[in-house]
Amino acid sequence: MSSSASLSNTRHRRLPTVHLLKVSLKDFRPGVWRRLCVPSGITLGELDGILQVAFEWTGDHLHKFDIGNLTFGPEPLWMTLPVQLGPGVHNEDLAILGQVMPRPGDIMDYTYDLGDEWRHRIEVEAVSPVESDVLYPVCLGGKGVAPEEDSAEYTPGSFGEGDREALNVRLQEGRAVTGRELAAGVERQVDPVFTGIFLGLGLVADRKLAVPYEEVSVERLAAEAVESPLMRRAVALARWVGGEDEIGDDGEDDGDGADDVNDVDERLESVHGYGVTTSRVLKPAEAVQAVAELGLNELVLPELDISAAFGDWAEWRRERRADETESAKRPRSAKDLPELHGIWSAAVDAGLIEVRGGRAATGAGMLAWLDGSAEQQVELWSRLLGGLLRARVESAPVGRGHFGRAVPVDDVLPMTAEVMYGLPRESGVPSLLPALAIAAVTGHHDPFGVYEGFGPELFEAVHNAMSDWTLAGVVARTEPLESADGDVDVVDSVVDELDKRPNQAVLDAVRASAPVRVTALGAYGVHRLFTAHGWKTPPTQAPSAQNPSTQTPSGE
Repeated sequence: MSSSASLSNTRHRRLPTVHLLKVSLKDFRPGVWRRLCVPSGITLGELDGILQVAFEWTGDHLHKFDIGNLTFGPEPLWMTLPVQLGPGVHNEDLAILGQVMPRPGDIMDYTYDLGDEWRHRIEVEAVSPVESDVLYPVCLGGKGVAPEEDSAEYTPGSFGEGDREALNVRLQEGRAVTGRELAAGVERQVDPVFTGIFLGLGLVADRKLAVPYEEVSVERLAAEAVESPLMRRAVALARWVGGEDEIGDDGEDDGDGADDVNDVDERLESVHGYGVTTSRVLKPAEAVQAVAELGLNELVLPELDISAAFGDWAEWRRERRADETESAKRPRSAKDLPELHGIWSAAVDAGLIEVRGGRAATGAGMLAWLDGSAEQQVELWSRLLGGLLRARVESAPVGRGHFGRAVPVDDVLPMTAEVMYGLPRESGVPSLLPALAIAAVTGHHDPFGVYEGFGPELFEAVHNAMSDWTLAGVVARTEPLESADGDVDVVDSVVDELDKRPNQAVLDAVRASAPVRVTALGAYGVHRLFTAHGWKTPPTQAPSAQNPSTQTPSGE
């Protein structure tokens, strides 16, 4: 078994977790709430059954869950409401609690009885390993009583210890499992690094990647991870924040006999750090300084050039970019600098930067980069990738752009990754190719005009997504594929799937875009990202003779 296989198997053996939820009825004074501890792996449909018992609802009415811009509900709801209200209603039995609300502080609304609308606020207070002898679900506390259904009157009541014990008896009738039983199962495991980033991924009907994941050695993955632009820039930013040109061994033996890593730890404690805002980001002046000194705005892919296909839009975009460049000199917030904000968020998520007490300093995560094992370096890269993707989704613009509706970032990022994952790894393809593939998939199934056909905003969104995948090291710049006589061109093979053929200017722009290929590290990251959202893959393949795990990783 390869080292990479061992790495993935270790992740699957992680002890299952439970979610501590505080569920409060909205608009009630005095307050009515229950504190419930439930397995992280239950579906929202199963959570509805728990909430029905906890608040003594009868289940005679429809219900729904709302998180972000997504709504989940039972079959009668998701079978009918999309026709009436537009997209966004999904099957609650496909949504795993630990995937849609993976972290403490996450909030979701639950509405029971869509006529009277008894609204509940669900907050994740903690996520912790199961306790082997505890029965789940379990109520740990509460206050007040819910109103009677279909009644205009409400009489406040108390919820004491006897009520809690009686509720636990009802909760555990026919549905309770012990922590030991949860630990013995392998289904519905939650990967805390990637789960819940793209909620829509968990709602795809077939949920299956097209090709198997081919295992490679963890040493090769680590070699690619430390050379990825994302890792290099995040480490450089962490060093810059700490005020150190080089954080590492100072080359001197202090005579205490301790390991060198202890000397590094002492130096981490001594760095001075920078002040941050209440949003936990650098102040604007320091943000501009960091971008300039570290070269964070250096492009990993050439500028998007689709002027021949979309002349008016290209001119407008040039003017907009000029305005953005000027605004970047005096931003209102560090979040207005995407070239910094994504890397900053990734570095904080990975522990390379620690924000505490109004200041940011180099974090203990640097130890994994300096002196960690190959497994630790791969995990550090994974956390950086997860942080980058979350930052992109959370800061994505909404609404309409100048030329059409803004293309959803949380759609385009995973769709481009899925397209690239399914292509041959040994050769390059145009970086704009996924735009044609996305158009082929959406086609006439886009009644709300999100993707604007072959419009320029789709190409810009794909270019931005591919730039992020290149930054992360998921794809790398390479030489274009030279087809032999008679071979089917990869662009033509995608065009054949389209309902209408793009004009030649569009195809020329796609073919002229920078060629990229998926790296071994990228295949690992995409496979882990999708499986964290419940996708299946064909059986895993061991390293092949044509693609040995000892192959030297390519550079940026």
